[in-house]
Amino acid sequence: MDTTLQTLLAQAHSSELRSIHTEAAALGVAYVVKATVTLGSQEFSAHAVVDNPLQIVQAETQAIVRALGLAGLDAPIAAPPAFNSGPLYLETQPTELPAPEPTSPAVLIDRERLMEESMDLMRSIQMDPKVGRSYLVQNYSKRSRNELTDEELQSFISYLRTQSYSIPTSKLPF
Repeated sequence: MDTTLQTLLAQAHSSELRSIHTEAAALGVAYVVKATVTLGSQEFSAHAVVDNPLQIVQAETQAIVRALGLAGLDAPIAAPPAFNSGPLYLETQPTELPAPEPTSPAVLIDRERLMEESMDLMRSIQMDPKVGRSYLVQNYSKRSRNELTDEELQSFISYLRTQSYSIPTSKLPF
C-alpha cells in the first residue's frame, strides 16, 4: 500500500473515519474513479482519471488521497503531478553538459495519424473552430494544425485529451 495513503488512513482512523467508498466507470477512452470518504457526519469526494485499465488501482489510491486531503488531512509528501513541467526556477547556475551521444534512430511519427487523432478529439469535445484557432495562435503562434511541428501537434493532442476528460462528466453514473 502507498505510504502516503497509509499515513492518511492512520490520521483518518483517529478522526472518526466512518467509511471509504470507491466507484469506477469507463468514459470513452478514460477510466474515472470516484472516492467518497465519510469522516464523522461529513462526506468528501474526489476523482482520478487514467487511460489504462491496468492503472485503475493507482487512480483509486489517488482519488482516496485527494478526498482525504479535502477532509483536511495532510499527506507528508505530495505525489508528483502527472505532467511534470520541471522546476519553476533554477536553484543553481546552469553548468555545461556534454552533448548527448546518439543512441538510436529517431522515432518516425505518423503525422497523418496525429492529424486524425486531433480531429477526433476536437469533435469529441465539440471544440468550436474559432476556439481551436485561438488556442493555436495563443500557444504556438500558428493558425492551423498543419503549421504545427510534430512536437507541437503532440502537445496540442495532449491538451485536447485533458479537455476530453473534463467535459462529458454528465455521462458518468455517479
